[in-house]
Amino acid sequence: MKTLLTILLSFIGTCLSYTVHAQNEYDQRDTSTTLTLDKLEHSFDTIMEGDTVKAVFKVKNTGTYDLYIRQIFPSCGCSVVDFKMTAIKQGEEIEVTVVFDSYHKEGDIENTFQMFSNAGFQTFYLRGFVVKK
Repeated sequence: MKTLLTILLSFIGTCLSYTVHAQNEYDQRDTSTTLTLDKLEHSFDTIMEGDTVKAVFKVKNTGTYDLYIRQIFPSCGCSVVDFKMTAIKQGEEIEVTVVFDSYHKEGDIENTFQMFSNAGFQTFYLRGFVVKK
């Protein structure tokens, strides 16, 4: 009985060791890539309070692996980000659309957008001036 238990435990230990080793090899693979933005800033000049502004930023995969944009965080709840959450193949480009609503805003505006992807961290901006009605 002890021999059977020893063999069984050895087998389980070997299986777990192989699983951990395979997982570590997978985790250590470098699947990072690079990207370029067509611009880092969009200026909408002067608008009236209550107006909305739409800007489009183009993101291109300039690396060798697929680009995955995980999330884009605006610095203000007055802005909404829209982009296609899919693998961006090498050389492909997608559009990231941001919409700013100036309701209850006035003066200089600088919205920061933080993009997280397997190419790292990238920041881009929406700037302008809002005139109170």
